Amino acid sequence: MNTLETVAQYCGNQLRRFIHVFTLSSPPAQRIIQQFRAVGAVTPAMARPFRPQSRIEELEFLRLLRAQIIREASPGRYFLAEGRLNQIRLDVQWD
Repeated sequence: MNTLETVAQYCGNQLRRFIHVFTLSSPPAQRIIQQFRAVGAVTPAMARPFRPQSRIEELEFLRLLRAQIIREASPGRYFLAEGRLNQIRLDVQWD
């Protein structure tokens, strides 16, 4: 791998981490995370439907899905992946 490829890979990794941190810290994302915790939807067996109340909430939900913080257990039923959430927090904390 040459220097340019190494720099591009590093920048891509940093950008992905920034997006994850931004996703976790937004108020709508925090509300969604709390909603899943409040109903106990933290395992595939306890997955629940989710209906966003606004366009912003829908966008944050999609970001949480892409980051694999929220996962789809079966069509239309979602749960909070606490392990993934903690992993992202630890990655950010230590770097």
